[in-house]
Amino acid sequence: MSKIPLDIGDNQEYHDLMSKISPTFRKGDRIVLDHTTHPYTYLTPGERGSVSYISLHGDRIGVNWDNGSTLTMLPDNGDRISKDNH
Repeated sequence: MSKIPLDIGDNQEYHDLMSKISPTFRKGDRIVLDHTTHPYTYLTPGERGSVSYISLHGDRIGVNWDNGSTLTMLPDNGDRISKDNH
């Protein structure tokens, strides 16, 4: 596996790798919360935010929520988000 450059910018190799890890979401995508399994969050379905990162294994999707939260989504644990089409 190739190394990911620190300054990714428009690096096509990085974007190709991220597309394999998470074909649905990319950094900067606007998303909507459908469901979270986190028991202590104030987030509710319908909250909106922007993807801040996707882990190399695709098991964590960082989100900067519009309400100020930075709760990370864990798809393997049942968290569900979708693209914001607004």
